[in-house]
Amino acid sequence: MKVIVITDERPVADELDTVLALLGQGAYLHVRKPGWSEGELSQYLEIIPKATRKRISIHGCGYLAETYGLGGIHLQSQQPLNGFGQWEGRLSKSFHTLEDIRSCQLKLDYALLSPIFDSLSKPGYASAFDKAALKAQLPDLRQKMPVYALGGVTPEHMAEVCELGFDGVAVLGALWQQPTTARRLAIYEELMAYV
Repeated sequence: MKVIVITDERPVADELDTVLALLGQGAYLHVRKPGWSEGELSQYLEIIPKATRKRISIHGCGYLAETYGLGGIHLQSQQPLNGFGQWEGRLSKSFHTLEDIRSCQLKLDYALLSPIFDSLSKPGYASAFDKAALKAQLPDLRQKMPVYALGGVTPEHMAEVCELGFDGVAVLGALWQQPTTARRLAIYEELMAYV
């Protein structure tokens, strides 16, 4: 079981302090900042120590992955691979149905499947998955690529995530809705207890 932290798209108090602390604990991070300019993303990445950048994947602006020595590029569900065909780092993609994973022709390091539970960061974005179907179909899909649960993942859901057969989780709302870096790190540690 692997745990990935995805940054909140909205400004969060003490975000960089939290990011640096998480990276200091060995966390894998997805930087997802839709709407940010290349300059804003560059300023954000400049602050992150070079020694930890291989554990970062970027959403959008994949060309910045090479510039900043990042370890991965993440494609959104409808984003084509254009321009990343020669990329040698991690490549992941978002999916919203089991069939989309089944029909994917890309060679991916892992898939993020969402929303597995009702989203905490996107109110009204409810899970559309039948848990019995997930449990039955995940073993075959995992032969193709590792599949991580995203959407509403909290420490309380980890036992179920394991039972369903996911390879890992990606967490966003459960962590970033906490008011302090200390509370965010506590959530991360609770999730990591299942690794």
